[in-house]
Amino acid sequence: MGGAVMMGLVLVIVVGVTAYLIGTMIRSIQNEKKTSMRVWKNFGLSLGFCVLFLISWAAQGVAEWQTFVDDQRDHKEEVEIGDFVSQFSQSTLENWQSEFLQLFSFTVMASVLIHKGSAESRDSDDLMMSALKRIEDQLGTELTLRTNPTRQGQDLHVVPETSQGWMLKDESSPEPEGYYDTQEEAINAGRELSSKKNCKLIIHSPDATVRDSSG
Repeated sequence: MGGAVMMGLVLVIVVGVTAYLIGTMIRSIQNEKKTSMRVWKNFGLSLGFCVLFLISWAAQGVAEWQTFVDDQRDHKEEVEIGDFVSQFSQSTLENWQSEFLQLFSFTVMASVLIHKGSAESRDSDDLMMSALKRIEDQLGTELTLRTNPTRQGQDLHVVPETSQGWMLKDESSPEPEGYYDTQEEAINAGRELSSKKNCKLIIHSPDATVRDSSG
């Protein structure tokens, strides 16, 4: 009885951890989708790793099942599904335990120690803040690229962007105002922003030639 209870507890932990991680990813995607982004295009990395994990986990189960069956037969014992589930859950938790410990160690050590030049080291944020501070000191003001009144009147352009789809760009700034999956989304955002800035909205075709302008 006690063994069955412990086996059930282990199974609940394995399924619970998996469901929590996948559920957290889904909630994150749902929150980001409020900005009208395509799922596979914008969240392909997480979804890809999730699919690879599930496939590799299933493959591990198949391989471990065959090993378990052979071992039971060698010992002339019955093949019980419950015993296999217990063994498979144990091996899964052992793998996860080592990986979580590795990740935890990395997170803690990276937060308190520095390795110069490493993107994960805590000095990276310090370098970024120092660079922003130098820029602010040179400009004599805080960075307000999106709301600086001196930029009002500059034309906005809806232009194609190779990797992101479409881009809304202020001709006076090297940085885009935003990226969009479709031209229609970029145009709608551009109309709203051009109205606030009292400027023209110039719409380009996929070949980058001017298609239309308004404002």
